[in-house]
Amino acid sequence: MRLSGIEARLGTGKIAEVDARPEKFSENTVTSSPEDETAELDEAVIESRIGEHGLAWLGSLVLFFGIIFLMTFTTSLGYPVLSCVLGYGASTGVFILAYFLRRSFPHLVFMLNISGHLLLYYSTLRLYFFSVPPVVPVKGSVSC
Repeated sequence: MRLSGIEARLGTGKIAEVDARPEKFSENTVTSSPEDETAELDEAVIESRIGEHGLAWLGSLVLFFGIIFLMTFTTSLGYPVLSCVLGYGASTGVFILAYFLRRSFPHLVFMLNISGHLLLYYSTLRLYFFSVPPVVPVKGSVSC
């Protein structure tokens, strides 16, 4: 009844339908060319690649050298066995982290696996060669 009264005052029998979509272009807007859109897309791809690949490299290097520093610091305090346990534990932690991230960040997982293997290698070398006296003596060595 109320709607009928409003229509009678307006003099129309029907309310005009309004398009809910805004105009794409107006007189004041400047249209962009396809070259501009591809340039913006290329910049986004470059930033994405730098973020995905470059930061994965940088992060794994920082993690690797940070754990090596921690192992060296622990050895200098006089705890060579704790240093090697720390190295093996950190490499195990890196492998577990890589396992959980394997579907989301494949390149980061690749870099973490490399870092984990290098940590295992370095920790094992510290057992035999980089501690005085060696934590695990080399059998079969000839001393003169």
